[in-house]
Amino acid sequence: MTAPLSRRQFFPMLIQELIVNIGATKGKLAYSLDELDKLPPEKLALIRPMINPACQIRVMNKQVCSQFRDPPNSPITPHFPTTPEFLAVFNRFNGKQSIDEIAQIVATEHNWEAEDAFHFVCDLFLLLAKALVIVPQNPLDADLEMPS
Repeated sequence: MTAPLSRRQFFPMLIQELIVNIGATKGKLAYSLDELDKLPPEKLALIRPMINPACQIRVMNKQVCSQFRDPPNSPITPHFPTTPEFLAVFNRFNGKQSIDEIAQIVATEHNWEAEDAFHFVCDLFLLLAKALVIVPQNPLDADLEMPS
């Protein structure tokens, strides 16, 4: 059973779905938040993740957690540990850098292979996007249509 959405949860989702529908009327097979994991890597690389304004981020028991602002008594959900590699990625989910740019920085900082860093960033992004904690900052200004 799915819990009802608050206004602050509903409106970002509504806007995203409107963007998808506008893209569809222009002949583009666009993506929705539920379909992000179906995007090919070269499309995921272009997304600039940002924290959903409807969420508060907290650290509790060495875990990064989220809580929706509305309703005020929303449950607190843990997502990942406060280890340096997770925080290096999460702290860059600010809407300014693409997944690819974040992966390049993290690969350099942690001496990882570029492909490993990219997969790590994508996995964290997709995990948090499915929870509506992170959303793409750039749904209209990047070519992110679904493959045919």
